[in-house]
Amino acid sequence: MSTPSDFDHEKEFERAWAEPRYTQAGPYTTNVNEDIHRFFRTSKPLTFTRTMMWDNEVRKGWRPDLYIPSAILAGSVRNWGGTHSADGVETFERVSTQRQWLMPEEYGIVAERVRAYHEKCKIVFIGSAELRDDTGTKVRADTKQPLFYIEHWVEGPEIEPVAKWRAVHLTERRNPLIPEAIGRMISSWPTPGLPEFIPIYITRVLNIGLESR
Repeated sequence: MSTPSDFDHEKEFERAWAEPRYTQAGPYTTNVNEDIHRFFRTSKPLTFTRTMMWDNEVRKGWRPDLYIPSAILAGSVRNWGGTHSADGVETFERVSTQRQWLMPEEYGIVAERVRAYHEKCKIVFIGSAELRDDTGTKVRADTKQPLFYIEHWVEGPEIEPVAKWRAVHLTERRNPLIPEAIGRMISSWPTPGLPEFIPIYITRVLNIGLESR
């Protein structure tokens, strides 16, 4: 097994994205300021910047239970192996207990290799069947569902950030039920199309109140 520092997260994601047997979903796009002001009134003037959006993505990467509580079991996240390279790349591994994509009433353990490319404003999560944690203990992912990879990134100018993400599930054959389930999840959000981690960041980090329109 390769070490966290020499594993190529981007290349592995692109390899999986191009595999016809696997199940691709997305990309999904959020025009951040447009959606914030469509759904909320803010307690003070707010222009959500690309810098804020990227900070949001990184914080969510480390503590998904705080930023996507609808999907991650509270207190279930463990991270280890955090390193920073000279070219602005941050690498760590994590384990958490997450809702199953096709059985959202059930949870399972998910183990992931994570790399944040700060200059590119991109973070890649590579699901793994097993990892060794910082104590050398083997951590195994739940086998109820296929492994999956997720990529989040931020585009656009500083004052008009666009948040994007896509996912690929390592299925034996393409499963159309998975993109359908993701579509239902997005539609079921209190603010359809606006991921919950953005309003959570606004209230938790920026200390700006939100009132639904």
